[in-house]
Amino acid sequence: MIPGIFSLSKHHIVRRLQIALLLSLPALWIPASVNAETVRLEPANLTFGSLPMDVCRSHQLIATNIGDKPIPNPEFSVSEAGAFRIQPVRDVPDALLPGESCIVYLRFCPPLIGSFEAEVSFTGTQETIKVRGTGNPGP
Repeated sequence: MIPGIFSLSKHHIVRRLQIALLLSLPALWIPASVNAETVRLEPANLTFGSLPMDVCRSHQLIATNIGDKPIPNPEFSVSEAGAFRIQPVRDVPDALLPGESCIVYLRFCPPLIGSFEAEVSFTGTQETIKVRGTGNPGP
């Protein structure tokens, strides 16, 4: 008996086997970098509007693998992490298979009064999501 295997659902076991199989194929099957034609990021632009300082708002970001190869270790990153932050998600896959999507939430918490801008990018792509928000003094 293998400890912990019975705590996984049938879907998770099959998914892990698919990923293990795809990642064990020769290196030419896995792109060294992912280009914009293999990933669709949504939304293209995101405006959080104006929020009082230290009040936060979250929005969903989606990356969809529209290519024909798996994308290993999918990850979002933010160019300016001060006011914008990717919220941790529990079920980020080990690889994003063709046709699958990865969803995370971007949180905006203006630390000061003023405008904030950043770009969110996805593992090895040139494609970005432009994000904006404004901090105001509040009531």
